[in-house]
Amino acid sequence: MNHSQACEILGIKDGADPETIRRTFEKLNSDITRQIETAGSKFLRDTLVKNRKALSEAYQLLIGDSSTDGSLAFNAAYKLLMTGENDTTEDVEERFLKLKEEYSYGLRSPNIRIREIAAADLKVLSDVFEHIIANIKKPADAVLPHALIENIREEERASVREEFREKFEQLKKEHSARVEVLEDRISSLSSEKTRLINDLT
Repeated sequence: MNHSQACEILGIKDGADPETIRRTFEKLNSDITRQIETAGSKFLRDTLVKNRKALSEAYQLLIGDSSTDGSLAFNAAYKLLMTGENDTTEDVEERFLKLKEEYSYGLRSPNIRIREIAAADLKVLSDVFEHIIANIKKPADAVLPHALIENIREEERASVREEFREKFEQLKKEHSARVEVLEDRISSLSSEKTRLINDLT
């Protein structure tokens, strides 16, 4: 189970604070427990028990992400990179590169503990950055209209046709030049043959 799957199981957004995670888990866990107690069949009861187990695992994963000892938590890193729902991939990347530069000072610290924390934070930031970039939605205007795509394809086809025509003309010229050289050579050999025959007679 990864972070995104855990969020889906609890029905919360990425970057939710620990208190929201805890309240959501307690409510869902209480609801499932009541359903288990009143389940009318063994199959339903077993299914609900599995769901409660998955819920608990998701909660433990998210709480673990929120309380990393001595280093940046997943939720905190998420909020550093994503400040609003309308953020673009360019916005997120710009913040990530700026944070990466700031943390580089910690990596050069003479204090080994500071270097370890900086390295751990950068690892979390990198993981969160990749997670956001993989899941962020592209803006609508990033999708090319069908007519524009067809126009681009037609331009590519025209370019290929023109390139083929130029190559074909070049090959024709080269072929003609070779034929001319061969004809000159044949003519020269014929003349040489005639001269030799005349000399012999």
